[in-house]
Amino acid sequence: TVMFPEFQEWRENGGSTLDLSSILNPLQHLECKSFDWYLDFFSYIYRDDGMIPPEVYQLTPDGGKTCLNLKGETKWGGSTYTSDKLSTSPCTTIPGLQAHNGTQYWHPATRNEQDKCCNSLKAWNTDQCIGSGLTTGSCKVHHSVISKLTDDGLLQVGNQCLRVDGGALSLGDCDGASTWTKLRPFEPQEYTLLSPELKEKWSATSTNR
Repeated sequence: TVMFPEFQEWRENGGSTLDLSSILNPLQHLECKSFDWYLDFFSYIYRDDGMIPPEVYQLTPDGGKTCLNLKGETKWGGSTYTSDKLSTSPCTTIPGLQAHNGTQYWHPATRNEQDKCCNSLKAWNTDQCIGSGLTTGSCKVHHSVISKLTDDGLLQVGNQCLRVDGGALSLGDCDGASTWTKLRPFEPQEYTLLSPELKEKWSATSTNR
């Protein structure tokens, strides 16, 4: 490679004089679409399945002292269906991408019966959705267990709600269950990189975010 003439030319002038017409000319007739077009074409995945969320956030039952936490399993052997456990831990101010002990950032995901987002809560930057009990599992397109933050601040999982008593997390009747609030919400980079036009289009057609 070192003796290849084109490489020598590139090393000397950065390739500014190389003839790339054989590559560039055919591309002009391909009518290639933008990446926004690709994402919108598959919006039933990226938008309706919650893979590119407009907002992620922590969930706290006590004003920001503790937050809902995904423990962060890293070893599942040969299992193709991964799982994890829910807990509460002191709220971190470390951004989700830099966290090393699981994650505390969540967002709605998976499709509901109307094939729109969303039917469950997903741990950001993982494949884990809240399932039955105090566990999570690999998200499915149509997740069987509904998990969501209700309008009155309850964390509903199926027909029950998450409770915190003395730092211990449990599931029980929704009457008198713990009230959860969003903490440190922000727009993740994968959504920030969308064009303003696509954001507006998706926002106009999205429901149950």
